[in-house]
Amino acid sequence: MDLPAYETTSLLDIIQDLRREIVSLSQEVADLRRENLQFRQEAVYWKSMYAAALGRIAKLEAENEQLGFQRLQAHRKGGIPAEYASTSPN
Repeated sequence: MDLPAYETTSLLDIIQDLRREIVSLSQEVADLRRENLQFRQEAVYWKSMYAAALGRIAKLEAENEQLGFQRLQAHRKGGIPAEYASTSPN
């Protein structure tokens, strides 16, 4: 059973269109995979930056607490040393 010429041409056009669409979609998937990898790498970077910032905050809070304790001791002894006089209290 042979198809009429107009149906054969239409089928060939449809097949060519589908092949072009497959190529286009394959390229889009490849682009999205690259973008996804980039976002994942950036997420790792920013998570590490956040962790480092938390470490700095903890260190500064500990230093601040220690300085406050030293100021309190100095005040109880009857005076604040010159090195603490210019800093503001907690």
